[in-house]
Amino acid sequence: MIIKKIKAPTYEQAYELMRQSIGSKAVILHSRYVKEGGWLGFFKKEVCQLTIGIEEQKQRTHLHESTIVKEVQSVKPYIDRLEVTPTVKKGLALTAKMIEDRGVIGVETIYNQMLQAVLKPQTAVIGEKRICCVLGPTGVGKTTTVAKLAAHARYDQGKSIAFITLDTFRIAAVEQLKKYSEILDCPCHVAYDASELTSLCNNVTADRIFIDTPGDNYLQSKLADPLVQFLTTRSDVECHVALSLTMKSSDLEQLLKPFSSVTIDSFILTKKDETRTMSLLTELLYKRKEPISCVTTGQHVPNDLCYPTAEQLIGWLRLEGEHNGSSV
Repeated sequence: MIIKKIKAPTYEQAYELMRQSIGSKAVILHSRYVKEGGWLGFFKKEVCQLTIGIEEQKQRTHLHESTIVKEVQSVKPYIDRLEVTPTVKKGLALTAKMIEDRGVIGVETIYNQMLQAVLKPQTAVIGEKRICCVLGPTGVGKTTTVAKLAAHARYDQGKSIAFITLDTFRIAAVEQLKKYSEILDCPCHVAYDASELTSLCNNVTADRIFIDTPGDNYLQSKLADPLVQFLTTRSDVECHVALSLTMKSSDLEQLLKPFSSVTIDSFILTKKDETRTMSLLTELLYKRKEPISCVTTGQHVPNDLCYPTAEQLIGWLRLEGEHNGSSV
């Protein structure tokens, strides 16, 4: 096998460069962001680095491109259960094959070492800045998540809090957030445009301001320009994108395209209690550099919210004990 590295400003550009220069023969073994260039250690730029594995063509003329996956038959069923995209599946399988070739034995050991080698989760803390803005597609549970985050700041950290909602398209969303504000004994404001949002953020005196944004079908639309301007011109705003673990991994890249114009401080993963697989988590850890801050595990406020460590995130994907067809 031939190992190469490709660098570009973003993951999408690096992937396109790989596709154009190498084609379908390449498999992504690992992706990460590195800093390079600069002068005397200053002014370095961050670029995406893909580590690529290229199959050598020895006696492979009549083999199907999925041969890599089939070579590790013992681990293949468990990789399949992750339900990730073909690109990620091939990368995981190739890594498992390399581990097996080193003499490692045992399905559980090979599988877990594969995860550890390929996935490098990062975690983050919400609330390091004064304003916390939660974005995300429709239906991921942003309003409930905002209430959980606010309750954590209020009761566990002793902070004064306030809500601002931009979700004026759904009357129920405004009423839901107002109900939470009554329970948490904090103000709830409604902003109808970017100027009102800016004015509220400048005048509300709370330690923490939590902004609930309207959901949208980001497979078909983009982030509103006034909101982008607000998020990119203020230094006191954190931008967190909420994604449901019930989403299809194949939709991830398209769902995240509208957020390419803003800096994502972390991902918030919702509805862990409603899915039987961790396909979106696997896809996210494989392809993205942004950290994961918290995960919701139910509808109860202020409960059903956890702040996982990097080891816990990998732990949710690990294979433990049985290899006889039980769930991964």
